[in-house]
Amino acid sequence: MNRCHAIASALLLLMGLLVGVSMRSDTMARSAEDDPAVDHGVALFTGTAYMSGMVPCATCHTVTPGGAALSGPNLAGIAQTAATRIHGVSAADYLRLAILAPDAYVVDGYVAGQMNHRYADLLQTGILTDADIDALVAYLLTLDASPDQTQPLAASRTPVIVPQARGTGPIIASTTWTAAFARAAGANPADIVTIAPGPDTMRRPLGYVMTDDDSAKLNGARLVILMGCEEFATTLLAAADRVAVPVVIVTSRNGREIIRADTALIAQALGTTAANERWMAGFDRLLDDLQAEIAQALPADQRQALVHHFQLEAAEDLGFTPLVAFGPAPLPPDEIRSLAALRPPWILDNYHTVQGTGISAAAPDAHYVQLINFPGIDGTVTLEDVYRANADRILAAITSDPASGQSVQQIGAVAEMVLGVFLTLAVLGALIASLTTRTQMHCDNEVGCDFVA
Repeated sequence: MNRCHAIASALLLLMGLLVGVSMRSDTMARSAEDDPAVDHGVALFTGTAYMSGMVPCATCHTVTPGGAALSGPNLAGIAQTAATRIHGVSAADYLRLAILAPDAYVVDGYVAGQMNHRYADLLQTGILTDADIDALVAYLLTLDASPDQTQPLAASRTPVIVPQARGTGPIIASTTWTAAFARAAGANPADIVTIAPGPDTMRRPLGYVMTDDDSAKLNGARLVILMGCEEFATTLLAAADRVAVPVVIVTSRNGREIIRADTALIAQALGTTAANERWMAGFDRLLDDLQAEIAQALPADQRQALVHHFQLEAAEDLGFTPLVAFGPAPLPPDEIRSLAALRPPWILDNYHTVQGTGISAAAPDAHYVQLINFPGIDGTVTLEDVYRANADRILAAITSDPASGQSVQQIGAVAEMVLGVFLTLAVLGALIASLTTRTQMHCDNEVGCDFVA
């Protein structure tokens, strides 16, 4: 009976969204020039307007025309495509539905449950209002994919209002990755408590299921740091709300400028800005050194790669030029064939959400490497460790024969050994032949045969 009630409630929600919101959509402005609410929509989208427990849309969505998708679809041009998603449903109505009931329509290449479902809860609890949702929709309706369309994330990545950490309790990190961000921001490693296990235990930590014991770790905490794309993000945010712990949400990607902005945000919340700036200066030097090391071992024309979406910026940090981004959704056979046809020198996959093995099989001449994001394997703990480990994986692959997986040194050693054996046999053969020509065999029918030199 409870399940039936739940299904009925969901259907009523969808009907209300599809029918009731049309009253609002008629008055919804379509451009920033016509509706000042669009500015508020931009602030909500980017996180400039901080809302407790809300994951900013820009965490998972880019709006740059032609830009690579993040963990969610690229929203450039959504003002046009939204009207084509569900027959008979306007663009404004669809967008409101997508925000509050994201599984009602799932975009090709993505799966149900992938988008954060917390916005409807925030609306019901009053943290978000109908005016906030309308403002988000109004902003999205300005995204027409024109070439001069700008990405608001670049202009206002850091929220104007930053939640301040409270007290001296633990700093809660959702994963080993956000824990590494906290360390980079200047947090004392001894103060960091990580919720999900590392990739040495769970290859994809984002799929972890929080327990009551995990929620209890937030009691007395000073700050919670997460990415918002964790499958347990809703549970973690709810636990933070219950005990009024401030929350900072960071981007779910590695990349020099992403790391600079997000660690600065955490440092601002913790009051450790000076320590973060010192760390960032050292990190800049490390990335420059790693890029130079790879450039010395690999010519520029051989540093082109097909790159997993979640490794794009990290690959560029190491000196690679991405040809095409693939993933995070599984690749259909025709896309695998078309990517392999590009004959890439490199395929840089993501260890935690592998999608490039099919391309590697279809392009055996390409070097294939799985890069990591989450510390916890190869002895990694910090962001510096992650970049060093990824550089080492690339440098090891430079000396490998992609077709066989054997290194050039290994192949050379085997060839040298075979050549040595061949020369030894040749010398022995020549010696035996020389002795034979100098030998006369005398046979005595009574005594037998004598060999006389």
